[in-house]
Amino acid sequence: MSQGRELFALDWVKGELLETLGEARQALEAYAEEGRDETRMRVCLTRMHQVHGTLVMLELTGVALLADYLERLAQGLLDSKVNNVDDACELLMQGMIELPQRLDHLQSGGDDSEHAVLALVNRSAALLGLDPVLAGSTKVSAQQRWNVSSELTVPARFGASVLPIRTFYCRFSRARKKPGR
Repeated sequence: MSQGRELFALDWVKGELLETLGEARQALEAYAEEGRDETRMRVCLTRMHQVHGTLVMLELTGVALLADYLERLAQGLLDSKVNNVDDACELLMQGMIELPQRLDHLQSGGDDSEHAVLALVNRSAALLGLDPVLAGSTKVSAQQRWNVSSELTVPARFGASVLPIRTFYCRFSRARKKPGR
């Protein structure tokens, strides 16, 4: 996808992205301040999943990489797989504040580089006990495109209620390419 088309699409959905990030931030704040209620973290995780998925669909690999690791961090908090909950909450909040700034940077003509987000990504990976992400790793970027979700609820017109996302994407692509549509 060309840079112009990516930015056009970003212009189109940025307001929704910022609203969803705001909801995730509010849920995280409530989680941290009100006794670490699992329901609040689930809301935060869901909103981060929506943000990550949108950024993947826009093919904005740098910010999508950051959103992916923020989503993983939220999942780690929900699953109690993070040893230092306070640091994880602080880093998750920092990432949610950084994402809108990165989107503004992109809209003002900046590049969508993984290098710009690697510090936060690798801090998140460390809190999760994962290996650090290497700078300029095209392998990581390619994997991020399919890490949105393992399953997706699909409208009945595509023949199933739950499908692996790759199957849905292939069916959707074929349906769009059929003559007469």
